Amino acid sequence: LVNHILSNASASTLKEIADSISKYDFSGLKGLKDFDDKEIQRLLNGGFSTLQMQCIIDLCDIQTISDSEANSTIIAEVYMGTPWKVDPDKILAAAGNISELEIQIKLLTTFIKENNNNELITQCITLLPEEYHSIADKRRQPKIVNNDSNLEFIKALNAKSYISSYNIKDDKIHVVTKYN
Repeated sequence: LVNHILSNASASTLKEIADSISKYDFSGLKGLKDFDDKEIQRLLNGGFSTLQMQCIIDLCDIQTISDSEANSTIIAEVYMGTPWKVDPDKILAAAGNISELEIQIKLLTTFIKENNNNELITQCITLLPEEYHSIADKRRQPKIVNNDSNLEFIKALNAKSYISSYNIKDDKIHVVTKYN
């Protein structure tokens, strides 16, 4: 199956991708968890179009994403490049599995921009290191390092009215959380 998908990398629409793999019996296959790590890496690094990558990621189950930081990072890069309607648990699993803070913040920023659910936004914040957690608390005024990724993250939270306001002082972003 992996070789077939890789050989049909020229498919350009969801229908073409679905047609190219529809002749296979998937009854025993639950997403990509039945593939080994090398096969998954070949799929995720196979030079596919964005639409094809989205289809492959949609086949991934949460365990496959959680089992590999490399898979999580690839999923983050694809999602950050062109967000699409994806199972929020997959993005949260990927974000929770990425050790590089800047990639994690960029992924969650993109996700927040695409979602209006405050519970999901709170879950995003709790995936980040401890110094970010108080952003989810009411009546707090946390300070985080001022850099491009953090500023975009805070701007996304502000645009969703998740926080009351923010301002920049020296090398810190001062966040004013909601009071109610």
